[in-house]
Amino acid sequence: MKKRGQIWVSAALYIAIGIIVITVVLSAGLPFINKIQTKNNFMQTKKIMFDLNEITKGVMLEGAGSKRPMLLEITKGELTIDPTPASKTIYWEFLSKYNPGIELDSQIKEGDLLIDNTKVGSDYKIKITLDLKDFLGNANLMYDKKPDKKTIMGTYNLVIEHGYDATGEYLNIKEAA
Repeated sequence: MKKRGQIWVSAALYIAIGIIVITVVLSAGLPFINKIQTKNNFMQTKKIMFDLNEITKGVMLEGAGSKRPMLLEITKGELTIDPTPASKTIYWEFLSKYNPGIELDSQIKEGDLLIDNTKVGSDYKIKITLDLKDFLGNANLMYDKKPDKKTIMGTYNLVIEHGYDATGEYLNIKEAA
């Protein structure tokens, strides 16, 4: 009879020790995993912004009627297309508890992208900006042929096109039909 009781007590102790070990490993490793995820998300979105810049400039340089498709996947944060004549920018913003490895309160220029990292409360606000104002000049930036600000989250199949109508030249970004 005593052996049966000892087996159950030993099993309970092993399970308790296993749960404690798993808890300690997760509590120590989860912040590290989250920091890596934040950095990975930042790097993926930076690549998307570089691709968006390359495609928009290529379409505009090819002339009116040029179109190119683009798959856009924003997993975290928001991508905003601001076509107002004073702005003509596309930017991505993301709040994170972890710094993705960018110097705080600095502006870093990588090609045509401007990267900001600021502290907002206890979080980090990361922003990647693509300013098209100088490149587009008098041409308009639009989303679905409307000069309204558009915020994108998730996965989109976009078509980026260079158009010309009575109002003049424009760069239009729209969802593929």
